[in-house]
Amino acid sequence: MTKHKLILKLPFVCFVCMSIAWWYFYTHDMWLNDFGRVKSEWLLLIDMMVTMPLICFVCVKSNKLALLKSLSYFALFVALGSYFIPAENQVLWLHLTDLRYVLITGFFIIELSAILCVILAIRQAVKSG
Repeated sequence: MTKHKLILKLPFVCFVCMSIAWWYFYTHDMWLNDFGRVKSEWLLLIDMMVTMPLICFVCVKSNKLALLKSLSYFALFVALGSYFIPAENQVLWLHLTDLRYVLITGFFIIELSAILCVILAIRQAVKSG
């Protein structure tokens, strides 16, 4: 593999590592979370709203692709966080879960429009000869 391909996979590797770390943080009692007494959601929010987009924009040259990856990882973090974070500690997370559905709908509309453009391009090519 070339160095460029490895750099493009770095955001996914970071996502997996962060997901495992946050899962461990929220499911185990240790000195980092005051032995289970403090399981704040804002720490995960910082990782998903600041750290992941920075990693995506540094590793991906195209700003549009980096933004798309950042939004995708945001939606995945929200989905995983709704399972990791205990229900009594979810304050902002309930609102973010609703935002996840908006993002998924947006991605669905983008994908449908891309499929429609391909179908129209094929139809145009067939008609023209």
